Amino acid sequence: MAANAGPMTTFRKGKPIMVPYDAGGNTYKAGDVIVAGPTPLVAHEDIPAFTGGTTLGELSARGGVYECVADGALSVGQEVFWDAANKKITGTAVGNVHFGTLLAGPTFLASGAGPAADGDLCWVLHYPQASPPNGLEGVRSEATASATATLTAAQLLGGFINSAPGAGITLTLPTAANMVAGMKGCKVGDSFQTVIENTSGGANAITLAAGGATLRGGTSIAQNKSALLFGVITNVGAGTEAYTVYSLVGA
Repeated sequence: MAANAGPMTTFRKGKPIMVPYDAGGNTYKAGDVIVAGPTPLVAHEDIPAFTGGTTLGELSARGGVYECVADGALSVGQEVFWDAANKKITGTAVGNVHFGTLLAGPTFLASGAGPAADGDLCWVLHYPQASPPNGLEGVRSEATASATATLTAAQLLGGFINSAPGAGITLTLPTAANMVAGMKGCKVGDSFQTVIENTSGGANAITLAAGGATLRGGTSIAQNKSALLFGVITNVGAGTEAYTVYSLVGA
């Protein structure tokens, strides 16, 4: 399917959060979607190619409502994804990045009388679930895990796990299939960071076990110490999912 002509998106309303962006040697037009890691960002004005210096353009990280072309049939309220290859909004998560929620559109009814069809113009609330760059945080949550258990993808993606074990425990990383399924629009190269803190009242260590991951780095977290986990998805194929976790444990 060929990419649509004209701008990739058209801003319609809202109060988007803007973040600075250095285009490097690239030139972008207003409405272009630039995928930075797992996050789709939207240009509101033309951004020239910079050859150096401190001048930066700005991109919307979230909060705006944009008019986009639908790729396939979509329904109001559906979570949708950005297909960078075809420059369209799609309901297919695999290989694409989460863009937001389908609201309505000028070429189909929001009343439920009919879904969007392939090629229709849709209004989409831009609210990617992955954390945007430049320190702008997405939805984060604290989890607790104070007994031996297999961690869930949601706990790791929440970003912080507080553990206060009453004895030595083992925390096992999720299966690769569960990790990939938990990351919307997951693709090879997507990453996450998690801190596990040992707040035990005694000298009770936490042992990290690889489970479904390839685990590299420290595996023992002592009392009053923390571990920073950096995970990278290396395969998203059904039945061959894989990811690597690099663990840095505080001395």
